[in-house]
Amino acid sequence: PPSDDDFASPKLRTRTDWFVDRLLKTGAPVAIFLDEFQVLTNKSVLAFFRELFEHVPANVRIFVGSRSVPDIGMAKLLVNNQTTLLRADDLRFSRLEVEHFFASRGASLNVSREEVESIYLHTEGWPAALQLFHLSLANPDVRRSLGDFGASRPRELAEYLTDSVLSLQPPEDQEFLLRTSLLSRMTASLCDEVTGRSRSQDTLLRLERSGLFIRSLDAEGRWFKYHALFSSFLAEELRTEKPEVAREVHQRAAAWNFRNGCYEDAIHHAISSRDCELAAEAMNEWAT
Repeated sequence: PPSDDDFASPKLRTRTDWFVDRLLKTGAPVAIFLDEFQVLTNKSVLAFFRELFEHVPANVRIFVGSRSVPDIGMAKLLVNNQTTLLRADDLRFSRLEVEHFFASRGASLNVSREEVESIYLHTEGWPAALQLFHLSLANPDVRRSLGDFGASRPRELAEYLTDSVLSLQPPEDQEFLLRTSLLSRMTASLCDEVTGRSRSQDTLLRLERSGLFIRSLDAEGRWFKYHALFSSFLAEELRTEKPEVAREVHQRAAAWNFRNGCYEDAIHHAISSRDCELAAEAMNEWAT
């Protein structure tokens, strides 16, 4: 990787100029979304983005999601009014917003002002945790525990609430959620493959409508994805309680993705199921 002195190297600038030129030639507004940006640590990659952000065309807006402030010359971008930085505190719900959130969810939950205050204090306005509370308050144990979380850390709280949400689902939906939680993205036929059932499209749409941490990735409603917080706890539970099922899911997902030309996902699942032969075959196909 280049040193800091190489950030403005001619080769780097050539790559940036090429990309900027392609964006300009679209002739239309462009939005680029980059999530989990904190995983990028290679200096040459960060240098590319630093150069890009400084010369981004007027028709382009870039949205970056990161758990830490990335090393892309943020101070200079802020001084030049080229970026807006939203920190965790900016994304938290206020007490009033928490009240409105639960009030807008209908009277069926009948959440008292004291319960809302307790939820706010425990979640600190974290939107994902608020949705977990909304989905799990039908469980009497959750309501009784509102004043008894003590010094629970956010991860422990989220894990507890996720388990509570899962316990409220019908057994067939619990099995569906656990098996599909290992998938980085989902489509109906892939879900049919790993669950051994049919009509997964109906299930995916129903779960999305219920607000169960699943969102559509395209306008046609063909591909879906779970919220990372939700799927990570479900996946961990499946790997811990039923490791043989988790390996079977990875095997089926690897085979399906390979057959359908999704080689990156095929490699991930093949490695997870320790099928090195299929992983190598998928890598060879992907490399072409």
